Parts: sequence; C-alpha cells; structure tokens
Amino acid sequence: MPTGDRLYASADGDTDTDTDGDTDSVAVEYPAEECESFDADDAHALFSVSYLDSVARVVPADASVDVRLGEETPLDLTFDLAGGSVRYVVAPRISRS
Repeated sequence: MPTGDRLYASADGDTDTDTDGDTDSVAVEYPAEECESFDADDAHALFSVSYLDSVARVVPADASVDVRLGEETPLDLTFDLAGGSVRYVVAPRISRS
C-alpha cells in the first residue's frame, strides 16, 4: 500500500524520490554510481503514485528501465518486454510548494 498519493522525483547529481502520507513518509536516494547509466541535469517534478504503481506492475523485475526526467515535464520510462520495447509517458502533477 502506498504511503502517499504523490511522489516527488528529483535529479541533481543523484536521483531522489520521496512521498508523504497522513501518518508516514518515505525518501529513497539512488546514487549515480549505482545506476547502469546516469546523465542528468537538475530536474524536479511531482507524479501520481497510482499512475506510477500501474506502470511498475508491468515492468519485469529483471528489466533495465531507461528513465528520463525533466523540469516539470512528463516522466518517460522505456524498457524491453516480450521481444519488443514498451514506453510509458506519465504527466507530472501540480508543482510542489
């Protein structure tokens, strides 16, 4: 069960995600050196956890996912599945204050 209904994602040397709920919060950092490939400019955006959850259910556990994140732009996720390539584009939510 998700902690909150919005996920804040940022890239500024590392990739960070965090979400806040009524009773808890979660923050996860993905250091650049732990990524297969990492080339990022500063970017920050807010996304619906329910949309991201729907996408995550389709991604195979062993898949390498190409993630593109821009400043208040859609999150672009691409991965291989069943001999083809799948691309999801998830629109950001309102800006985080």
